[in-house]
Amino acid sequence: MSSPPTPAVPVSRIVAAVGHDRLRQYISQIFPAEIVAIGYYTVENAESWLEVDKFMRWVGHQAQGSAAAAFPATPLPQATPPAPIASSSRLPPSSPPAEFSPLQTPMPPAASRLPNISTGDAARDAPGTARAVISIDSDDEELPPLSKLSALVSKPKRKRAPAETLQDRDSGFVYRLDLTGDTREWTDSSEKPLSMAAIIKLEDQDSWGGRGSGGTTNVKKATKVVALDDVLCQLATHDCQGVYICDQIDDTLLDGHERYEPDEDDMRELFEAERDVNVRETSSVGMRAAAFYARMHRIPCHIVKADGTPCDGLPVYRSLTKMNLDGKYGFIGCQGYRRSDAKRSHRLENIPRDVKEDLVKELFANNGEFKSEVHLDAAACARVSHPRNGGKGDRVCPYTHVDENNRVVQGKLIHRPCGAKIRIYSPLDRTDRRAIVSVLGPHNHPKFPSTKVTRKGKDKYMESISNAGATGLTVVKCDSAPGTQRIFNGQTPAAVDPALANARVKRNFIKKAKMLACPHGLQIEGVMHRRLQMLSLPHEKQYIWHVSSGNNLDLVITMLPFLAGRIHVAKASLHDNTYARIHGAWKEWEVVVWDDRYNCRLTIGRIYSQHEKYETFMKMWPGLFETIEKITKAEVKFKFIDGEGLRTVLVDGNKPQANALGAYMVTRNRPQLSGVFETEPKRILPNVLRTCTFHVERKFTDMAKVVPDEPMARIRRCLYIKTQQELEEFIEWCKNSEYKVVRDWIADKESIPWFFPSINRHFSKIPEEDWYLTPGDNLNESAHPYTNKHTGTNLSLLEAIDSAYKLDCEVEAKLCQIIASGVLMNHRNTKPERDSNNARRRESHRKQAADRFEARTELQELDDAIQRSAAETKQLREQKKALQSTSGVKKTKRKGEQAKENDPDSDELAGLDDTDSVADAEAPAPFPQLRMVDDEGFAPNDFRLDSDLEPPVSADFGDFNPEF
Repeated sequence: MSSPPTPAVPVSRIVAAVGHDRLRQYISQIFPAEIVAIGYYTVENAESWLEVDKFMRWVGHQAQGSAAAAFPATPLPQATPPAPIASSSRLPPSSPPAEFSPLQTPMPPAASRLPNISTGDAARDAPGTARAVISIDSDDEELPPLSKLSALVSKPKRKRAPAETLQDRDSGFVYRLDLTGDTREWTDSSEKPLSMAAIIKLEDQDSWGGRGSGGTTNVKKATKVVALDDVLCQLATHDCQGVYICDQIDDTLLDGHERYEPDEDDMRELFEAERDVNVRETSSVGMRAAAFYARMHRIPCHIVKADGTPCDGLPVYRSLTKMNLDGKYGFIGCQGYRRSDAKRSHRLENIPRDVKEDLVKELFANNGEFKSEVHLDAAACARVSHPRNGGKGDRVCPYTHVDENNRVVQGKLIHRPCGAKIRIYSPLDRTDRRAIVSVLGPHNHPKFPSTKVTRKGKDKYMESISNAGATGLTVVKCDSAPGTQRIFNGQTPAAVDPALANARVKRNFIKKAKMLACPHGLQIEGVMHRRLQMLSLPHEKQYIWHVSSGNNLDLVITMLPFLAGRIHVAKASLHDNTYARIHGAWKEWEVVVWDDRYNCRLTIGRIYSQHEKYETFMKMWPGLFETIEKITKAEVKFKFIDGEGLRTVLVDGNKPQANALGAYMVTRNRPQLSGVFETEPKRILPNVLRTCTFHVERKFTDMAKVVPDEPMARIRRCLYIKTQQELEEFIEWCKNSEYKVVRDWIADKESIPWFFPSINRHFSKIPEEDWYLTPGDNLNESAHPYTNKHTGTNLSLLEAIDSAYKLDCEVEAKLCQIIASGVLMNHRNTKPERDSNNARRRESHRKQAADRFEARTELQELDDAIQRSAAETKQLREQKKALQSTSGVKKTKRKGEQAKENDPDSDELAGLDDTDSVADAEAPAPFPQLRMVDDEGFAPNDFRLDSDLEPPVSADFGDFNPEF
């Protein structure tokens, strides 16, 4: 090969400028692999073989294509050119940033260059620094997320710059964004791919919109962009929608603010300023009263007048006739209320306990102005809201404001426009993940907190929802699920994406997941759709057998055929409603049996309804037994009718429920076979019905709160009355009771002919053996908590059914495993063992009750002793007072004080004869507080002369004056 012509620029300088890696890439692309393997064409000997013109054309082609992402770029032209930065490549030319438009043909190198993106801090902080294009790959944890894009691509911020118009200066910048390495799908709600402009706006925390356009997708009107390899692009132009601020805001927070890139310090400064306002809101009683006054004026009166117009009455303070339970003497009423209006028809707001009523009364009396001296920690507001929040509703500031005249004023959110604009050139081909972005002008407000969920945060949380299962899912359950911690690498969701700190955002994601799983909703329509879906399942896996709606009698019947079949070998069925599992008016009617063969309680069916009235139960009882017959191919039999089958049916005492069962039994009865010729529903029930003694005792416990122990003991013994005469006497005694609760109870039960037979075997028509062999307590009382624990509470109807289906399938699988393996779930659950365990529990409860009774007795004795002691103390005080008044002595001897009078019975007088003079013995000795130390002096001391000695004669001590 002939030597290449000598270039104008030395080859060594070109190689140094382009880089060795780029030259090696050129070698691998130009020459076959076997030639490269020889090692002739290398970087070291490039001067001997490199054809510079061909190489530079290759470099230029790479620079104008997507491969240019690895090149350093030249800076934007500046009014004062910065220090030159070494670069051996040039991007396709473009017009100046403020006038940017894609060009059809290249321009001379003298034109300004298109800057690229740099990830280096030094490049970002230095004005005019060239920036390198980055390619964001969602799988690369080291690269920043797309939400950080504005921090990577923007021009250095201009903080607190002097105010000047956008037209007076060059205030824009341009960059190219390449997301070719991002493998994620970006689609809208209709699963159509998003444009690059939509992706950028979706991830940017600033709000772009207002005037402008998303650009045309018409190929004939699209723009060919050289910087994107001449691809056709649509041009999206938008304005920053600014912010909404309180009209009472501190102007210094935003005046003169300018930024191109997000600044955490500015955001934090504004956030802390608002936190200070929040603290002042509750820092004084005056501000609390002002807040209550402002809130009352924000809430209109809810009444609508006869002419259809809302009441326009203002809130006023009105007095009460007496103090209410909150310790207030007034309330907030409506100025438009008239005595002819219905009571409580207009507004009526109680004053909260933590609000000082005097200040509230003062504000309403003075049109919202404090006249008294009251401490108000008031200051300017700092409320700045994102346009998607502040631009909605009544645009009222939630904080309380007081002006310089101590008058409460209502802050309003007003729009503060921003002059920043954005232009985005995005390819019409949605698979092309490149874009040219031009930002014109700085923002005049700080960045918002990251309240918009990023794509990364959304994907991870939706994955967590999918992992946990949307049925019955809540934010707390999702956040605490082990899968969530794994997906977020042991961090909280908010640590990965700050927007996920908002529980409402996460609830919306969960709601969306539920709607995707249940497109027909979570109520009766969704249940109907789920039933249609289950028709494709095998018969033994189907669950929803009946759904009806209309005439205010909605009903859903669910059960698994295998579990339902266990009713055919059960001695009794037990029925009770549960209310905690489903939100709203829906109730779950749980059907339970005890399986003697496998020593376990089984829920064999669940029926859902909205009412507990007779008409509803008239559909539930036939629906239950007919559905079991349909899916098990066997009729449910009753012993008193068919001679075999269920011996008793136990309920909770609900009258409509029991009466509807009686009506069903009349239709099922075969008098010729059963020998029962009753046709009245209430009269046929004693043959099969039992009432749960637990529910009866619960009623007795409520009555015991007002009825003494002795009459309550007789009431409790009604379960064991043996003769009709005793029963009649008991009923008459209850009717004449002095306690209204007893009279009301017996009046209700006397009207039910099946009540006493259902709780007392002596009046029941159920055979004695069957009575003893069937349960008297409702096993539902333990079934309800078990279901709630495994499925959750406060669920929608469809979620309750889906979660119960999952639970019942698990129970069915366990029972099948018992049959297959011979290993019981609880091998110590035979009848004797259950009785033994119950006896131990009762004994433990009895002992605890005895201990409590003993402690209460001892406390009562101590209280009685305290009362007796108080009475004795009072009596002693009265005696003392009487003695003081008769003796004239008002005070007793104080501690440390020498007694002035001696007790006649003291030891000092014990040695006197009958002839001795008491006066002589009581004569005080001179200097009783002195003792003789020696012949020359005295010292203080408690000194007492011998009582047998005469008092010493007086002595002349001269000038000596002892000091004590």
